[in-house]
Amino acid sequence: GNDPESAAQDLATANSLGADSTAADELKVKIVSAMLSQAEGHLKAGDYAQGFARYGLLSQLDPSAADNLIRLIKWEFLTDDDISTISSEALSSMPPETVSKIPSVSNSIGMVLRWIPPGTGEVTLTQPFYLGAYEVTQRQYAKVMGNNPSKFNSPSNPVEQVTWHDAVEFCRKLSELPKEKAAGRVYRLPTEVEWEHACRAGTTTKYSFGDDESQLGEYAWCKENSDGKTHPVGQKKSNPWKIYDMLGNVSEFFDRERESNDIDKWKGGGYIGQDPRCGQPGGVDTQLRGAYWVSYVGFRVALSPSE
Repeated sequence: GNDPESAAQDLATANSLGADSTAADELKVKIVSAMLSQAEGHLKAGDYAQGFARYGLLSQLDPSAADNLIRLIKWEFLTDDDISTISSEALSSMPPETVSKIPSVSNSIGMVLRWIPPGTGEVTLTQPFYLGAYEVTQRQYAKVMGNNPSKFNSPSNPVEQVTWHDAVEFCRKLSELPKEKAAGRVYRLPTEVEWEHACRAGTTTKYSFGDDESQLGEYAWCKENSDGKTHPVGQKKSNPWKIYDMLGNVSEFFDRERESNDIDKWKGGGYIGQDPRCGQPGGVDTQLRGAYWVSYVGFRVALSPSE
């Protein structure tokens, strides 16, 4: 067929012929060829809605053809509206090198936020979002809040000695800056699920770089290499989605909206941690809320594409 609907009907016909049917195989080859040709034309013309309608079908029929197809996208021209036309299934199947090509958001205080695709894990994320490529620095925090509470005073280091409430207030004030308000951006802390999804970056290994703990020092500032202090953000290797310092340097507060209790929590081992693996949570006593801070916890911000 010349459109995804009729092609899907052809696919159903092919499937009804049986897995061992020569006629079914021939029909599927024809569908792949037609969809690939049409999708290439649409994507090259910048018609992402039509292009990705065919990409979704191709990803079912021939994953390698779909992966080749997706590389045709002119990512530097992709907008949030374009992204919204792509199905969650297509987005979540993107290889890491494709995800990392989607343009980042740069804001008025020098933050860079990377696009994070939806995905399936312990909890399914159905919508993409943006996450800070780096932990909030002391320079950025001071620009918004007018002070720097950090123990390890250095503009490019992550801010620390902040409370969960401080982090939430930073997001609120950042959203109220004139240029951010004009752009319609509303910042927030990532949820626990979003944080872990971004940290794993589509991987299933112990760390996003694999299972070999001996490589940890290449990706994280931890007890063994930090000299007992924080370091400028972005000095270590990133994960596959170009997010830095998800492991080590400082642990990070997340939004507790999914929590059944009222305890501040954070993820990602800090500079004092021996094993800052993804998904390692920490917690503080409820009675200390609002006044509790430590020198190994900071945060990064999140942003939804529609905001």
